[in-house]
Amino acid sequence: EEYVEKWVTYGFEYVALLDIAVFCLKTERGNFEAMHTVVEKIYQTGAITKDSVKALLKNKNDHLKLFAKIQEVCGSIRKTPTNVAMLSTWSEWGFDETMILEAAKRSCSSASPIPYMNKILSQWKQENVFQIKDIPENGATMSATNAKSGAYLSDAVKAANAKSDRERYYAALRERAQAQADKYVKTANKNVRFKEITSALSKMEISLAKAEVFSPEKLPALKQEKKLLLQERKDILSTLGLEESQLIPQYACKKCSDTGFLKNGVACDCYKKENV
Repeated sequence: EEYVEKWVTYGFEYVALLDIAVFCLKTERGNFEAMHTVVEKIYQTGAITKDSVKALLKNKNDHLKLFAKIQEVCGSIRKTPTNVAMLSTWSEWGFDETMILEAAKRSCSSASPIPYMNKILSQWKQENVFQIKDIPENGATMSATNAKSGAYLSDAVKAANAKSDRERYYAALRERAQAQADKYVKTANKNVRFKEITSALSKMEISLAKAEVFSPEKLPALKQEKKLLLQERKDILSTLGLEESQLIPQYACKKCSDTGFLKNGVACDCYKKENV
């Protein structure tokens, strides 16, 4: 309830909040805390009306579809927020889907396709190459192969590479924490009742949001039902030897949550270049 009140003070239209809630469910962020993170990011863009939020979410959904195509080209790549966010960066650089997928083809042999895609696209940007017909057959333009062999790179590309290495370092930490959490979630989901409760709680977040706007009289009953489900879920986890905290990523650095940056935007001092 306090989350919804805060979002309203931001100026969000109720219909826009419902659209965001649906998007969060589609991207497996089925609780108010996760939705709050998404709302905060959208608010920072200035999108608060129904139409502006819808347009922004369409863009995000388009990026998810493009990421699925990259996965088809490069194989198994985790759909992490960091990896998906790279699509926004590349789009802002001026690259269309065709060029991004071309970079994916040239990176598919790499052990870390996304960082190498970033290196390729950053060099194309420096060389003002935005169409496939303009890609040099020879020269400094990089593929995953010559990136490994140490081919010549401009200072701008070296800087982009250093940034990619840092992002890769933190992405690896986050993915490790996520993988551990996924392991526990998988164990918990083997319990049929636990899985049913989790699904019910996700749907209930939408019901609560709707009730907050359209049927306030239903809120007490819904909140009581949620409370009972949460307790039952906790009891089931206890029988499995698990705790709720284990179902979410436990990051190595508590200061930056393995993002590399503190809340004030300053780079975290936990980065160790030799660990890359």
